[in-house]
Amino acid sequence: MINQWVGIGNVTKDFEVKDIGETKLVNFRIAVNDRKDDDNTLFLNVTAFGKLAELSAQFLGRGSKVGIVGRLQIRKKEEKEYTEVVAEKIEFLTPKETDPYDFI
Repeated sequence: MINQWVGIGNVTKDFEVKDIGETKLVNFRIAVNDRKDDDNTLFLNVTAFGKLAELSAQFLGRGSKVGIVGRLQIRKKEEKEYTEVVAEKIEFLTPKETDPYDFI
């Protein structure tokens, strides 16, 4: 069985890195628009670990466009189930802002 999710979305809020032992963890949410129906937006929780978590927290923020490859995972919390994407690769699609004084 293959469990792989690929999508492009926008980060909906800023996030923080958490330490879990020697590993870094980051959780954030993205909004993914349906190609066929613009009124149907899917909000997904994304989790990243290690260096990927550190780089995401450093370079991404609210409104950043990202491409994500990962696997789907279902978590249970207080008798509710949540679907999230555990990121294996995150592509930063929003261009880095340039300083207007770089060219002077």
